[in-house]
Amino acid sequence: MQLRYNRPIWKNQRKPKFFLRWEKYLKLREGRSSRGLIGEVAQWKQAKDIRAYVAAVKSASPQGSAELETTDREKWISWALSHADRIDPLKNGNLGKGVDSDRDLKDRPDWG
Repeated sequence: MQLRYNRPIWKNQRKPKFFLRWEKYLKLREGRSSRGLIGEVAQWKQAKDIRAYVAAVKSASPQGSAELETTDREKWISWALSHADRIDPLKNGNLGKGVDSDRDLKDRPDWG
């Protein structure tokens, strides 16, 4: 059986079961991959927003930051930046981990 431009050679026939299972698997995988990608983008944006907020806190005068003492303020800034690094997929080593890869075939259909 050959495929041409996603159309099988067989005409006016039902698709074989394994082909239907394969299509279903690909749709499922695509959905998981796009959700993983969207999650990574959301984490990246959140990390970027945290860093921008920390920059604003740094530039604000100490009395404008809820009267935190300088040492408490520096501790908070350090914590906030490390939290941003932990959730940022570009910095935490989890880039692409939320997206299915070809190695992850445990959910593939039984071709039986």
